[in-house]
Amino acid sequence: MLSIEPGRRIVKVKYPRLKEAHIDLALLFLLVLGLLISSLEHLGSERQVVTLQTELDAIRTYTEVSKLNFVGKTGTVTSPLIEETPISRMLEGAFTVTDGNSRYACDPAAVGKFHEVIARYPKFPFAYYALAFCLSQRGDSSWRGYAIKAAEILSKTTMIDSHHPNHDYALRELQEILK
Repeated sequence: MLSIEPGRRIVKVKYPRLKEAHIDLALLFLLVLGLLISSLEHLGSERQVVTLQTELDAIRTYTEVSKLNFVGKTGTVTSPLIEETPISRMLEGAFTVTDGNSRYACDPAAVGKFHEVIARYPKFPFAYYALAFCLSQRGDSSWRGYAIKAAEILSKTTMIDSHHPNHDYALRELQEILK
């Protein structure tokens, strides 16, 4: 066991007027200060562990959909090749692309496709995003729930380094709308 007696003797030699009670009080203060610093460091470590666990869960759960754009494609395939994914096939006819910009159709068939994608691929944020857009255009107040769900997913997909830039755009737009 570590003894504080040698330190106590040195203090008494240097400061002979100091009483034992004052030395004890100073030592108690240093002990409490050390415990406080140690507790703060531990709390910071726990927060860091929680943050890292959240990021790891996002990577594990959302990596595949984080690479997809608004229409369910990666956008990395160039002509003459044609890119298709199971999600993009399900969304056929539910959007138009003009000059590289996607626009969701909001007719009953398209809305049905968005619901189907949600049922089959619940981690794909853009089906919720599209449904929120269409429902808000109709004045249906349930749009907000879909927008919130899309924003929740997008807040996770945007943690992933290789995510498609559409995720950043959509998240910013939803955060602004949901204020």
